[in-house]
Amino acid sequence: MSKVLPPLWGHQQACLDRTHARPKLMLLHSPRLGKSRVAVEFLLSTQRGLERPLRALIAAPLVVCPQWVQVLTEAKEMPIPAFGWSSTRIAAWLKANKAGIVVVNDDKLGKLVDPILSWRPDLFIGDESHRYKGKSTLRGKAARRICWLTDYVRLLTGTPTPNNVGNLWGQLVGIDKALWGASYERFAKKYLIRDSMFPDKILGVLHPEKIREMLLQCADIVRREDVFGPDQWQTIIREVSLPPKAADLYASLVKDWITVDALQKNETIDVTHKLQRIIRLQQLTSGFIKDVNGELHKIHSTKIDAVMHDLEEIIESGDQGTCFESMGVLPDKIGVKQLRRLNFMVQVALQLYRQIQEESEYHLPPLPMCSLCLKDLVSTLNSKLGTEYTPPEKANALACINALIPLIPSLQGHYPAKKTSMSPSHTQTLEN
Repeated sequence: MSKVLPPLWGHQQACLDRTHARPKLMLLHSPRLGKSRVAVEFLLSTQRGLERPLRALIAAPLVVCPQWVQVLTEAKEMPIPAFGWSSTRIAAWLKANKAGIVVVNDDKLGKLVDPILSWRPDLFIGDESHRYKGKSTLRGKAARRICWLTDYVRLLTGTPTPNNVGNLWGQLVGIDKALWGASYERFAKKYLIRDSMFPDKILGVLHPEKIREMLLQCADIVRREDVFGPDQWQTIIREVSLPPKAADLYASLVKDWITVDALQKNETIDVTHKLQRIIRLQQLTSGFIKDVNGELHKIHSTKIDAVMHDLEEIIESGDQGTCFESMGVLPDKIGVKQLRRLNFMVQVALQLYRQIQEESEYHLPPLPMCSLCLKDLVSTLNSKLGTEYTPPEKANALACINALIPLIPSLQGHYPAKKTSMSPSHTQTLEN
C-alpha cells in the first residue's frame, strides 16, 4: 500500500494561506517545522493554476534529494530523480522534455544553469538556500540567475546567516533584485562593517533595522516557539564579581584602549577598530589573556570556580547538566542521571585533582582534572571497577572520563609528570 501525503499542520496551513499570493519568497522557518511540506503544497497549487503541465526545478543537497522524491511521490506526482544523473544526461533531458518536476543536487547548478534557463522552469525551489550565500560561487551565481528568470520561487532555510549578515544578500537578491541591489559591493558598503585588510571578514552591521525590514519583505519567518510555545526552562543569570586586581586591570584597559583613544583621536567607539581589544577584555573577564606572542596568562579563576561549584551541586543532586564553553577547560557533558555510580567516580576525580593542586609546588590551573592524572585514573578504574560495576556502567564511566582528556590541551608540556602523576596518597583516595 503506497503512502499518501499527510495533511498540513496548523502552522503550515497558516503559512500557505498568508504566502500563496506571493510568487517569490524565502521560507525562513526553524529546522524541523516542515517548510518543505509547505513548498510542496505551493508547487501543487501552482500546477493547478496553470493550463499546461508544470515545469518545476527542485535543487537540494545531495543527501536531501531522495526525501524530495519521496514526498512528491506521496503527493501522486512523478518527479524525475536527476540527482543521480550526470550533468550531460540532465541537460539532454531538459532539451528533450517540455515539462516535469526535476530534482537535482545543487552542486550541479553551476554546470546546468544555461540548459535550465533554456528550459524556462515555472517554479524553482531551492532547499537549504544558505548554500547560495557565496557572492562568487558558481552555485550561488546560478541560483540567482534561475530565481530572476523564474516566475515562482521558494527558497528554504532555517539558518540564513551561517557566517554573518552578509550571507543574506546572496539568497534574497534572487527574491527581490531591486530591493537588495544587484551588486554585493554596494550592498556591503551601505550595510556592513568590514575589516579594512580582509574585506570578506564582516565585523558588524551599519543599519540593522533596515536589514530586518528588507528581510521581512522577502521572507516568511516562523520560529519554533511560535509553533510549540516557549521552551520549558528558566534562564538564570549568575553574576560573578571580578577580583579587585582583575577589576582594576579591566578598568585601566578600558580607559587606555577605548575611552582615551576615542577622545584623543575623535573616533567612534564601535567594533570596526576595537574588535581585538574587546575580545581581550572578554578574555580578561573569563580569567586569562593572551600576550602579543599568543601565550595565555592566567589572571583569575572566579568564573571557573563558580561553574565548578554549580557542577558539583548538579552531580550531588543526581541531575543532568550540559556545559557549552570555548576555553577548553570544562567537561563537554557530565550526565549522571542514568548512571548509579558515576556521581562517585566524578567526585573522586575532582578530589584527586584538588589534592594534586594543593600538593604541587607548581600553580596548576583551576581545571576539573588534568590530563595526566586522568590517564592514571582511567587505568586505575579499569583494574578496580571490574567487580564493583556492571560492564555497561564501567564502559559509560570510562567513556565519560576519557572524553575529558582531549579538552585539556597539552598539560604534559607545562608540568613535570612527577608532579601530576598519581602518588600513593592519591591511590589511597580511590580505595577510600
